[in-house]
Amino acid sequence: MINYIAAGALGGGIPNSEATPTLALEQRLALQGGDEAGRSDYVDEFYAYMKSFWRANPDADSAAIIEHLREFIANDGSTPYSSIPSHTAALTQLMEMLKNDGEEFSPIYATLNTSLGLSVVSNGQFNAFFSKMMTRPEESDGW
Repeated sequence: MINYIAAGALGGGIPNSEATPTLALEQRLALQGGDEAGRSDYVDEFYAYMKSFWRANPDADSAAIIEHLREFIANDGSTPYSSIPSHTAALTQLMEMLKNDGEEFSPIYATLNTSLGLSVVSNGQFNAFFSKMMTRPEESDGW
């Protein structure tokens, strides 16, 4: 597995071959996401919802977490996490909240970490697809 230095991970991916400090995925995403101002208005509500879900389903897998994220309905009736691009930030914020509650080494934290990885990949696939759809095809040369 290749470790990426912080600058490389955020700006193009320079493999780390020296004794350069590496950042965990959630730390890199936090750097990209900004500060507390980027925090979702619904994350506290979603965290409470997920805590009750985890109590009822302690063996929930990543797919179930992402499904609950997509289907979450806030008190105001909105679905703030229904779109793929919103998943990564929401899961990162949930992981931060769990870490602050001392649950960093719990099984659900590990499952959230896996969900976060899936979210990053899904968002990348979504962006690649969207980019291809927005690119005009080259006109073929007439023979």
